[in-house]
Formats: sequence, C-alpha cells, structure tokens
Amino acid sequence: MVKNLVTTYPNRIKDYEQLISHIQSDLSLASSQPDGGFHIELGGVTFVEEKEAGQALQAIIHSTPSLDEKSVHIGRYKGLNVCIKQNVFNEYCVGLKGESTHDVHVMSSEKGNIQRLVKLIDDYPQKVRELEANIMQGKSQIKEVEGEINRPFIYENNLNDLLKKQTNLNLKKI
Repeated sequence: MVKNLVTTYPNRIKDYEQLISHIQSDLSLASSQPDGGFHIELGGVTFVEEKEAGQALQAIIHSTPSLDEKSVHIGRYKGLNVCIKQNVFNEYCVGLKGESTHDVHVMSSEKGNIQRLVKLIDDYPQKVRELEANIMQGKSQIKEVEGEINRPFIYENNLNDLLKKQTNLNLKKI
C-alpha cells in the first residue's frame, strides 16, 4: 500500500500527463496542416483517394520484407509519420507516429484501413479525456491510501493483549 502511495500512483499520473502532452502536441500538428481534403503520402506518392491509398498501403505491406514489432516509416498524414509493423500475433498494423504512437490493425478492406487510420486523429480528444479521468482516479486512489495509512488500527489493544498472553504461555513452557 505504501509503495502504491509513494511510487506507483504518482508515476502512473506522471505517465498519463506526459501522454496527454504528447497527444495534444500531435493533435496541434495535425490541426495546423492545410485542409485541402483527403491527402496522404505513402511510399513517396501522394494519394487523394482513400481506395487508391488503401491499395498502395496493401502493396507496401506485402513488399516490405521482415516486418516485426519495430515500426517502419512509409509516409505522412497531416504532419504525422505513417508507420507499419507486425505485432507478436503476426497481425499487420498501421499507425500514426508523432510524439505519441497509435495503431490500428490492417484488415482486408483497403478503403477501411485508410478510414481507420484517419479516424485515429479524430479519436485523440477522447483519448485525452480518458487519460484525464485516469489522472483523477489516480489522485483519488492516493487520497484513499493516505486515509488508510493514517487511520489507527482499531484492534491494536486487542492485539497487544493477545500478544502478552502468548508471551506468557511461551514463558510457561520453558
């Protein structure tokens, strides 16, 4: 309980605050990009149609040798790097990487893959709200643990009496 109070909860809150900062920075970068409709750069080519971009994404994934859990940069979208990787379950993932990283699984729908990638940025404000709620919960847990630690042990007198009796019994056996 003391470890949670001193280390675990404060570190968790600090990590959440840092992730919020990273997401907000990425959101700010994405929002600062000119809004001229959909456009994504994959493999050095700029696409304005989601289906064509999805086809290019599939081609890049299948032509990239030895994908593993390390991200491979393949393009840019709204100022953020577009990366692909293969997770421990051998599933392909595509994601956006700025100061934070967010991935989605690659499915068979070419257009759907691009739409899920685009939606990652739309989900950033919700992720920030969830992290803020986690911070509040962590602060609440700290207060709860502080209250538990500072509360007196209600059975202390009982315990002391029983320990004295046990000591007397042990001395009688000797």
